[in-house]
Amino acid sequence: MVNIEQYGSKILAAHFAAVMKTESEPEEFKDFVHSYRAEYQDLKRWWEDMDALRVIRAAEHCIRNLPPEMELSPNPIEKLAVGENGIIQFAGEPIGEIYSYHRTVLPQEMQIKIAYDSLIERFMGFLQREKCAIRLSENDLAVQIFVPRIGRNAEFDLSFEWDEFIKFAYSRNELYKSFVLFVNHIKIAQTNRPGAGVGYIRFPPVTKEMAEYLAAFYFATLKNQILYDRAYSDSNKAVQNAQTKVAEYNSRLNQSTLTLQKKVLNEKKLEEWQTKLSLARDEFENVKQTNQEVLNFSLSELHEQIGDENFKRIKELSRQFHGRGIAQFGPSVKTKSKNGNIEGTIVDILNEPLSLLTCPLVSINQIPKFMERRAGDMKGANFCYSCGKLFSKEDKKYEANRFVLGDPSKRPQSGGSETRPNVCGECMTVAFACPIKLTSGAIVVQLGPRDQTDQSFSCENHLRMLTFEELNLVAGRYLLINCWESVSSGNSRTLVSEKIGEVQYTLWRVACIFPAAALHPMKFTLFSGGTKIPLKTRHFVWLSLLNEIFSPNLVVDQRDNIPLGQAIRLIQKDEVIDAIYKMVTVDPDKKLANQLRKTSFRENRTLEELREKHCTLLERLSEKGENSKMDQAQFFRHVAGLTGLTYAFCDLVRSKVNDNKKLDTEREVKKLLEKVENPNFFNYAASEPLSGTLATMFRNDDNYFCYDEAKSLLTEELNLDLSGRKESMSEKGQLQIYIYFDDIVNAYTVLFEKYYKSVNEQRKLCYQLKLSLYAKFAWLFQKTSKGE
Repeated sequence: MVNIEQYGSKILAAHFAAVMKTESEPEEFKDFVHSYRAEYQDLKRWWEDMDALRVIRAAEHCIRNLPPEMELSPNPIEKLAVGENGIIQFAGEPIGEIYSYHRTVLPQEMQIKIAYDSLIERFMGFLQREKCAIRLSENDLAVQIFVPRIGRNAEFDLSFEWDEFIKFAYSRNELYKSFVLFVNHIKIAQTNRPGAGVGYIRFPPVTKEMAEYLAAFYFATLKNQILYDRAYSDSNKAVQNAQTKVAEYNSRLNQSTLTLQKKVLNEKKLEEWQTKLSLARDEFENVKQTNQEVLNFSLSELHEQIGDENFKRIKELSRQFHGRGIAQFGPSVKTKSKNGNIEGTIVDILNEPLSLLTCPLVSINQIPKFMERRAGDMKGANFCYSCGKLFSKEDKKYEANRFVLGDPSKRPQSGGSETRPNVCGECMTVAFACPIKLTSGAIVVQLGPRDQTDQSFSCENHLRMLTFEELNLVAGRYLLINCWESVSSGNSRTLVSEKIGEVQYTLWRVACIFPAAALHPMKFTLFSGGTKIPLKTRHFVWLSLLNEIFSPNLVVDQRDNIPLGQAIRLIQKDEVIDAIYKMVTVDPDKKLANQLRKTSFRENRTLEELREKHCTLLERLSEKGENSKMDQAQFFRHVAGLTGLTYAFCDLVRSKVNDNKKLDTEREVKKLLEKVENPNFFNYAASEPLSGTLATMFRNDDNYFCYDEAKSLLTEELNLDLSGRKESMSEKGQLQIYIYFDDIVNAYTVLFEKYYKSVNEQRKLCYQLKLSLYAKFAWLFQKTSKGE
């Protein structure tokens, strides 16, 4: 039985989206929008996933024209009811049906599991767009969806919709995004050995476009191998070497100190190398002409075998493959002229009949047919290693490769050597359309809704929108980040993800891709080898803001940015203030990060936002039962409050010292910051350049959080009545309040007596306060060796 109260808003959102595709706005629509205007962002997100732009425009028009004081309309959900066979009725009329499906394929090997997960996720997205379906609940085994009726007597047929989805998922446009982009940017072979690559691979085609793309993949390889063979490479190197020598001797002859004897010798050498260059160029042109003739002959034969239409189509598609896309195959894949079979493979692919891809979802009411087999992965086992399906006599078996399994070489329990197990055609086809592969240098992250009750969250659309212009690949809820940065390591190069740690690299790259606001509704899981590593959303949010402030690079002068790596690890320990201090104190001459400037409104405003997010996200964890996080949040709020109080005096001292040319501003402010460990010492040091005991605390955009916490400290902890302090507006329109030296002493005293009674706790509070203040005055201390 469906909980109408829990899922009613989703059901009606899908219903109205379906109705308004073909009909005018129903009468109940305004009441629905009015009842849920407080949760409109959820409604809008669901409708965006359904491409229901007309509904969004109508809803926003309703909201704009609703008076804010107007009472809520009767909730239309009260008209919903569940009829027989799960049919949902609205005001007595059937509007759709709830369907429950379970998954029939549950692979355990990580890479093929990702392929199936992403395909099912894409299918759910397809149903959202085409049928206005919406997910009500979902887990690793089953999914429950509501499908509204579009038109009268419209029935939902899962098999038909799956067939339509396969035509879409394996169409030219989709295969370009899932297959072509992947092979063009990611090296499939795990080794960096020159010439290494995969062998002949075949995938059962489920659409004509899939067969054409696979044929075009081989076609592009054919052209590359013939035109740019070993003879081409050797002759090209000979030309480049001769050009270098000619330039070298020309340079020597232009030297004014050259003796007559050396001049004659160099002229002779120059003449020799000019002759060699001419011969090398002739040889290079001959090689290019010969290769072109071989290619023309090979393509002519291929043209006759596959026909004019097929030839034109795969030739056109082959132009999309470049870079790594034409160098994925290893030395075993050769042309017919080199005793290989690329041409024959192309012919076979285009002549192969289309296969069927079974939907991996079936009705939860259908009992699957279980087939018994012996346990273990013994040699010669008659089942698919990926999905466990038993092979029939008619089923074709495929040898596992890196497109399907992260590591296709397996050692059977009963065997003494490694072998490549068999996989079924359906697993091969599913793997073909998934660009997420566990290859070297590839980071795979799974995204999901942080709120597990909201399974209608479309991560695929979210990912495609937010990774625009990034060289990352998306499939369903999975994001593949290709690590291309490397650092010097002796005489070799090492990927920076290996240098700083895969988890740390993932945290930073994802934080740089997504804005902080977009990270909040999501949770993240890193796939490392065969292990799933949950990552904390709060760490991504903090690092995203840290990136906005400092814009550091992971690699600087071919070395990893050590302060940034340390800051990332501090963030992982929830030590945000320490991470900020680590970044503000980097050596300016090494250009490891942007320097904080007093005049930069955006950077300082974001820094204050980071302080605030540090506390609020820790408090959110405490709401889930982690009481220690509440203590941490309270601790850092106290740090912020003391920062607001002491900063007012520090900034006043800085202003006074600036006016006194006899004093060094940097020295005086630093001296004052070092005294924050003792409020009496701090007050004494501050009183030297000041004429009174009063300072003004301002609520600026770059100080709003510290101001609010300082005010809270005075009123809630010190129980002060601030009505006599005259909190007012400054001439610049900023809130301001007067504070005194006694306020600082009293704030320390209350906090030490009530919360931080041990010496170690007091030292920790004062140390964090000092780091926080140093960040406030970072611009004062960040000077290059040139004094800038």
